[in-house]
Amino acid sequence: MVKQGAEELASFQPDWIIGIGGGSAMDAAKAIWLFYEYPDHSFL
Repeated sequence: MVKQGAEELASFQPDWIIGIGGGSAMDAAKAIWLFYEYPDHSFL
């Protein structure tokens, strides 16, 4: 899900990423941002 979200962001290059919801939604938004900003870095 995170990599798919990062790929989706790369298709339109947003200026802002807003996570709405509880802890899991916020964590997912942060992870998606990391994979989007640093696509060549291995986080695993």
